Amino acid sequence: AKCGGLVDMVCTPRLPLGLGVLLPICSARLSRRSQAQWKMCPCGCEHEGCIEGRHFEFDCSPAEFGEVGGADLQVAVRCRRSGFHSFRTIVADEWVMGGEVSYSVCAQSLRASSAIAIGAVALGADVNGDIGWAPGTGGLPHSWGYCLEHHPAALGFLLFGESDKRTLPESECVFFGGLGAIQEARTLGAVLPTVREGDTVVVALDPTWGRLTFHFGAQTLRLQLPEEALGHPLALAVGLKYAGDAVRVSRPDGDASLA
Repeated sequence: AKCGGLVDMVCTPRLPLGLGVLLPICSARLSRRSQAQWKMCPCGCEHEGCIEGRHFEFDCSPAEFGEVGGADLQVAVRCRRSGFHSFRTIVADEWVMGGEVSYSVCAQSLRASSAIAIGAVALGADVNGDIGWAPGTGGLPHSWGYCLEHHPAALGFLLFGESDKRTLPESECVFFGGLGAIQEARTLGAVLPTVREGDTVVVALDPTWGRLTFHFGAQTLRLQLPEEALGHPLALAVGLKYAGDAVRVSRPDGDASLA
């Protein structure tokens, strides 16, 4: 900085915990917006023509004060023109840097309430690097979460000419975990919850302690992430499978900037 010039500086108070660990006093996000929103594409280029953004659509938000409404980046819709059904994942347009930040994930539309994935990714995650990519499934690195995937044949809702690519093993319909993660806050033998159209799941990301907490109504599930993930930024990630499925993201305490 030039001597005598003005310098912008942002300071984050931290509490020392010993062994060189510093804990942020309050939650911290890296975001350019005051409300929770989705990235237009996983690579973050925000270019509407990017090939990585073809898996999701964004409806127009209502016009206000005579202005034309823009893209509603709080609601992501799995491409309505898709006839090949496989999980594709969308990521929140902010990184949780420290403390704990919660999100409300509302399943606005789910075909036959049959498939959704909710979780988190770290910086090294290769989001949508393969067909059927859903956070935490298949031992995918740098991602953890919950996945529901019923068999379409059993539900009998596939249309003529449509194809289905399965992510979970044939013998499994609900999954919770991820590479190196340990399940907590779950009663031994308890059945994993299922998400239905209209349900809201509250997800808390805590990179400082490496925890993901899921509130499915009255049932709470928690993942303790592997040691190498502690202290690293996390981002909310949601996978949708069927054309027209839609999910809304917001914050339980309202879409306002954190202090």
